[in-house]
Amino acid sequence: MHIKGLIMNDIIKTIEILKKSLSNTPNDIDLKLHLANLQLSTDQFQEAKENFEQILRQEPNNIEALFGMGKCSFFLKELSDSRIFLGKLLKLTDYNLEYIGNSL
Repeated sequence: MHIKGLIMNDIIKTIEILKKSLSNTPNDIDLKLHLANLQLSTDQFQEAKENFEQILRQEPNNIEALFGMGKCSFFLKELSDSRIFLGKLLKLTDYNLEYIGNSL
């Protein structure tokens, strides 16, 4: 197996570990963000979107979750939703793209 396959196996194992951890602490935003971002990186867009949605219910202005929702919506071809989430993100950061990059 080459390096890319090994890395993907590690990511998949990490996703499973995070899911188990969240069953004990379902409101842990840091764990949920980590899980959602890993799901996004492995093209599990619907699953990632569901986790980002849960985060935004707890923290409506969470920059990382808004960015993740924008990306998930884009990849799911929900372009109007993507525009809404990314627009809110830009407003919250006062259109400071450097701030956004440093925050993620």
